[in-house]
Amino acid sequence: METWPFLFDKVGPKGELCGRSSGGHAKVSISCTAPCSVEWTNPYSIEWARFASGERLPLLVSRSTGLPIEAPTYWIASAERPLNKAAATLEKQLRHLMLLYLWADTRGCTPEELIRSPGFLTLEQLNDLDRFCRQSLSEAIPVVLEGREGAGSVARFQRRRPSTPAKSGFRAEVGNRLAAIHAFLSHLSFSHALRMEAGSEARRVYDESRKAILGILQERCRAINPRRSEGEPREGLEAQKRDLLLAAIKPGAPGNPWEAQVQQRNELIVRLLFDLGMRRGEVLCLRVGDVKLTPDGGLLTITRRPQDPEDPRTPKPQVKTLGRELAIGPTLRGLYLGYLAERRAFPGARRHPFLFVSSADGSPLTLWSVTKMFKALRERVSGMPETLSAHVLRHDWNDRFSEMSDRASAHRDKVDATNEERARAYAQGWSNPATAAKYTRRWNREKANRLSLEMQERREILEERTGERRLPPSQMAKGEE
Repeated sequence: METWPFLFDKVGPKGELCGRSSGGHAKVSISCTAPCSVEWTNPYSIEWARFASGERLPLLVSRSTGLPIEAPTYWIASAERPLNKAAATLEKQLRHLMLLYLWADTRGCTPEELIRSPGFLTLEQLNDLDRFCRQSLSEAIPVVLEGREGAGSVARFQRRRPSTPAKSGFRAEVGNRLAAIHAFLSHLSFSHALRMEAGSEARRVYDESRKAILGILQERCRAINPRRSEGEPREGLEAQKRDLLLAAIKPGAPGNPWEAQVQQRNELIVRLLFDLGMRRGEVLCLRVGDVKLTPDGGLLTITRRPQDPEDPRTPKPQVKTLGRELAIGPTLRGLYLGYLAERRAFPGARRHPFLFVSSADGSPLTLWSVTKMFKALRERVSGMPETLSAHVLRHDWNDRFSEMSDRASAHRDKVDATNEERARAYAQGWSNPATAAKYTRRWNREKANRLSLEMQERREILEERTGERRLPPSQMAKGEE
């Protein structure tokens, strides 16, 4: 029987799963609770493998055996992990792929069997899978359990379909599911096709069927692309809201929503997000040694350290963009020195290199802690926007960069404008300067409205100078007679 070249072949004495790749590399062990004595609701789960290097890898596990499923493990390890995707992204992809395995369970087959079948998937199977993916996981699981007791059928599934229209957020989720399933089927079917005899009739039929079905699935993914889904896009802050935010975060300010022992730390975090446009994960990944001070400022280095073995946090903060060096001014320098003196008071902070620590035990600050910081700002500071978040400040930085660029536009040429956009891309860690378009919606809208009003005013002035007036409807009718 054909097997995928990534195997987990035994269970260790403490319940850990031990395995190796087909080449004998990448030794790994994961902890997984044995499912035999417990009645599970979802027949699949996500477990985490930890490598000797500290890297963590998610695995799709069958709870009936307690072992990772080979095909998804092979796909994640050979196709997705080499692209340097974050572990959290890989986990989401496996959760989406879980729907494919749940669907196959209700149809009495496995995805691997469909991939290896002579005609790949049929159009009827694809349509059935598409419908199945448009229900929530809580609706899909009972269908699977019933199907294991009896014979699962499309009719039974259709009776369970929700009658209310899907929300835009769930529509995006469906698109993500289909995209992950497409990537999985494409990679595994290509691997299977290479094992078939080149030039044979069986290979020709398989390739044609595979190309047609994957093409249809890809078009459906594009039709419900999350980027085109309805919903309010993120925008930066209005000018008065910026002033309100900066006033509220000052230590000791009457409206400061945080406890006294974390106000200095939280102010530095918000100012880094506000003044440098950093991501939340980039701020939390900063180490003390990443900041080099000068007499009037300093230099802050953002470094990509995927799967950092020194980082004990789950989920781990990640630097998603390119590494870069950013200059800091006297204000940030002063805030950094003030917080650094405070940080030394926490004994636990000496055990790791990360800059921002918990006030409770000195452990590295978590993503959830930053989320709670902004929740407190939204709920306890009167007038603060309900949409305020760490990432909104990144949008706001881009709005302010565009405003500054706009003020200087009268004194620059096309080359200067191009260099400015390159500078923006560097500061934000983007490889493509075009990414700025989705971060400057507020500025684009306000500038468009400003130019529109200016055009209208110029037209009115021109009409006054030339004596042109738009006749009332009654006079226009008389003129036509």
